[in-house]
Amino acid sequence: MNNNILRVNRDGVEYYTLVATGESGMSQRGLARACGVTNPAILKLEKQLITKSPSKWLQSFVGKDLKLVTEIVKTGKRGAGAIVYNASFCSAVIKHYAYSGSEQAQEIDQLTGVIGLTSYIQAVTGWLPEQYQSSQIARSTIDRIISETADKTRPIHFNKDWQTHACRVTGYNWQGYPMANFIRRSVYNFFGKPCTDRLNQVNPIVDGRHRENYHYEHFVPDIDEALLQRHIDEIGTLLKVSFSEFQFWQLMQNRFGEAIQIELDLN
Repeated sequence: MNNNILRVNRDGVEYYTLVATGESGMSQRGLARACGVTNPAILKLEKQLITKSPSKWLQSFVGKDLKLVTEIVKTGKRGAGAIVYNASFCSAVIKHYAYSGSEQAQEIDQLTGVIGLTSYIQAVTGWLPEQYQSSQIARSTIDRIISETADKTRPIHFNKDWQTHACRVTGYNWQGYPMANFIRRSVYNFFGKPCTDRLNQVNPIVDGRHRENYHYEHFVPDIDEALLQRHIDEIGTLLKVSFSEFQFWQLMQNRFGEAIQIELDLN
């Protein structure tokens, strides 16, 4: 295989990252498995997108180049060929099937998130983009997700029930840095460091203690409704069944994997 491309096969799904840029993608077979459909189904979807979109999730890909690389990528000892799609298209296809009822696609969509697929593949393939921070696609995606202007009409995302259980489990007061740090770790870190860095840019701490807006007021409406609110609700469910903060982080780790780090206060 080309030495300029990193490849990892995990649970039958093939992930690829370009060494030079960090742009990432999945094989046609891997994408099909991630969505719980057949290879021909993905090929049919690709052919449809030459002229029209089967759903709103794929609208922006009509008539576009969908591949990470133009040539067939040779894989395995026998040199079998693989078609590799770019991560942005893969993320949209996963969402397309998730909203069509595929439980497999729903699980993958929840795991990776809209902006997480590139970072997830970079981690899986062992590419460490310290010198780039994130790929160009990831940066442009973040700009489309986080708005410079806060939407002050957005309803409160952390309702009284959520606040009560968060205070009970953590022992923190609702107002203050400890709770803000807890919310950052449990909610916003789920969307990745590039996203939280961008939130800190558009919504900085202005007086050494407070932010002018709530972070969720800077999420664009469709991402807010499709992902952020759902994630906050899921965290609320874990808080309700937790008896301590340690148990909560254990449940978080069980639910979201090693991306969630358990921190212990040993003082």
